[in-house]
Amino acid sequence: MLSDLQTILDRATGKEAETLEGDLRAAVRALWDRQFIYADDHGGAKPYELARRHRPYLESLFDAMGFDLVVDERERLVGILDQDGAAPRTLKLDETLFLLALRVIHAERIASFDLKERGRCDTTLGEVWTLIEERAQRRRPPLTRCVEIVRRFQRHGLVRALDDNGQDATLEIRPAIRLAMSEASLESLLRYAQSVAEGAETNAGRPTVPSGLADTEDDRPDGDGPDDAPDGDDRVPFRHPEP
Repeated sequence: MLSDLQTILDRATGKEAETLEGDLRAAVRALWDRQFIYADDHGGAKPYELARRHRPYLESLFDAMGFDLVVDERERLVGILDQDGAAPRTLKLDETLFLLALRVIHAERIASFDLKERGRCDTTLGEVWTLIEERAQRRRPPLTRCVEIVRRFQRHGLVRALDDNGQDATLEIRPAIRLAMSEASLESLLRYAQSVAEGAETNAGRPTVPSGLADTEDDRPDGDGPDDAPDGDDRVPFRHPEP
């Protein structure tokens, strides 16, 4: 792998030869930290172009770490996905349901031909939580917690807030939501949400959600969040969907 990198650096010419190694390192760090990067986002053009031009090397690099590199030239995005789903951290239930709602709304927009360019669509914060309330019988958390969840997944390229109008805030659901959550994930999470609503045990199998999105600051003990369920156990396994 080091020899592959050296070959790439030896072939570089001009100004690129002076910065390529550092640029590649920065691109790898950005993908590791953010998971999905778009070429038209601020600071996203260089990581995207580097991933596209040096795809074989980066695929090999991330494969050694247990991740698949994804380059979508139609949507102009690059990202990484956990290969086996192993993940030491968890998503809280409200975060899991939020991702599920985003994926459901995105799928509905596709079915109704209501997408914007590059596979994106708009919704509102209120629409997302209304969907969760209707299908999972889960009360929406306080607005501050709603905003916190949006910011978390905005960092990872799954959603973007277009304004700050409280519960009426407009959100852009981004195309990486399709990559992060497969059809198998939707079915699993729908079963899980239903079991929560009915107060049933989830012995039939754990829901799968995308890996790579966990942040250290979100690893709070049960009962520390404003959305904790009465029993204090509102976390679900944090796993990547099966292919």
